[in-house]
Amino acid sequence: MRITLCFEQEAAVVRDCEKDYCAIPVKAPGRAGILRIAFSIPVLDIQGWWTPDAGISCKLQWRIENLSGPQRNFPALAFFDLGERNRCLFAADLFEDDCRIYAAQNQEKAVYDVIAEFALSPESRDFTIVIDRRPIPWVEALAEWRDALRDPTPAFPAGAWEPVFCSWYAHHADFAQEDLIADAEIASRLGFRTLIIDDGWCIDERKRVSPETLVNWYRWIGDWEISRSKFHDFEQFRRRIRELDLKLLFWVAPFFVGTDSGFRKEFPGCCEEKSHEGSSVLKPRRSDALQAQLEKLERVMREGELDGLKVDFLDSIAPSPEAPAGRIVLEFVRSLVRRVRAVKPDALLEFRQPYANPCMIPCGTQFRAGDVPFDYLENFRRIAQIRLCMGDRVPVHADPAYWHPEESIVNVARHMIAAIAGVPMLSMKLTELSPCHTRVVQHFLDFYRDHRPTLNLGRWSIVYHLASPAYLRADGERESVVFLLDEARLAEALEPCGDRESFVLNLSSAELPWEGGEVWAPTGEFTAPWIIPPGGIGRSAARCRK
Repeated sequence: MRITLCFEQEAAVVRDCEKDYCAIPVKAPGRAGILRIAFSIPVLDIQGWWTPDAGISCKLQWRIENLSGPQRNFPALAFFDLGERNRCLFAADLFEDDCRIYAAQNQEKAVYDVIAEFALSPESRDFTIVIDRRPIPWVEALAEWRDALRDPTPAFPAGAWEPVFCSWYAHHADFAQEDLIADAEIASRLGFRTLIIDDGWCIDERKRVSPETLVNWYRWIGDWEISRSKFHDFEQFRRRIRELDLKLLFWVAPFFVGTDSGFRKEFPGCCEEKSHEGSSVLKPRRSDALQAQLEKLERVMREGELDGLKVDFLDSIAPSPEAPAGRIVLEFVRSLVRRVRAVKPDALLEFRQPYANPCMIPCGTQFRAGDVPFDYLENFRRIAQIRLCMGDRVPVHADPAYWHPEESIVNVARHMIAAIAGVPMLSMKLTELSPCHTRVVQHFLDFYRDHRPTLNLGRWSIVYHLASPAYLRADGERESVVFLLDEARLAEALEPCGDRESFVLNLSSAELPWEGGEVWAPTGEFTAPWIIPPGGIGRSAARCRK
């Protein structure tokens, strides 16, 4: 394989990569410009591809693209065959600069022409690109690259591993402090230890998301003042939350400025012209406006005596090699983190999935799956994707589990199984949750609590079939916990467990044969002995029937 590196109009440098694994050092030129790296991959036994933003696709598209910067994704692209074996992994450990990777089908030559464009700056550091063609599982190739470049995993605050109750799906912006206290009292009894008050705490409007309200939903965002109509006695509210042993976080979107906000009037021209849902994105080069946002967010932390922030939509300033702003965004994030931790050293900082990348590990304390209301399978897929991107011993949070009030008990169990594949999060009106749904939620929160050493600090294996995880397995010192979606892979998932105690959480639609041990059914009834029903849990050290 021949690799070409060309910075701007300078003479190209050609490198040959004859081995299955090549790590090529790239020296930064010390000035601004586009560095292009190009090579071709024969379309031989390729049936799927992966990028950090799109996840897995088994459709060989004519053009595959991955835009990345510190605020979105990271520079990587993998191709694999029908058996999930690696055909080619391309990755670069330069996360601070904006990058575009695209692979275009060249049908005449039967190859994918791959080009990576890095928008380098005078501050860009030397970096390394890897081209890995070893015939091993592609997830192992990616994990080996990811783990090799990572510093020792930081010690995340203990609160980052605690179950979370979030107000969003339950209430949207239609709440007052009494509503939140009522939910918080039940959440605390169930075992939740963090309360996230999502969007709505800083506006007086009480509204739910609908086609009518969404048109100008964010029009008041950007001032970050606690609504005194919703919190008529915030100090009393905060004291009650503390009495319930809950940490308190507020949602913020630092780069959103509403059309009717005071901030927009204070800083005219600070936003991009395009407006969406009542707000525009802050211009990254308006340093005065960025500084003012930092000061407002620090003030909210101090005056609210908060335990942290849910930091949303950092990726609204999109990566672009033509107009790079990634370094500005990264410095803003680092400044925000310094200010927040100056107020509270063990503050919690939730980051959303698009910026769950190695660059953000020192900044965020927990990385949440993107919004997937009602969809437990997509929640499961997204949790797996974040684990693949971030590695072990990093708090990966589920998107809040949310279902129809009349959903079946089995599907409620599936929601909770998906949620405890990460740190569980829930957003239901707990005051209206039925007793049977409450019982299922309690059972899985208890399971999460009892198995936290394995789920939080164990070694995770992620095995795919086509575009979906077949199973996830967490291996601890004394036990293994399997989250099974593909019932045909039960024996395979259990094989590495050896003689350790094993737990199988059945996310599939099939009844699973199970020899000996204990079985829990979400309905409380068993259709047959030695069967794990859908939504159920099997506990045994025995092997499944062949």
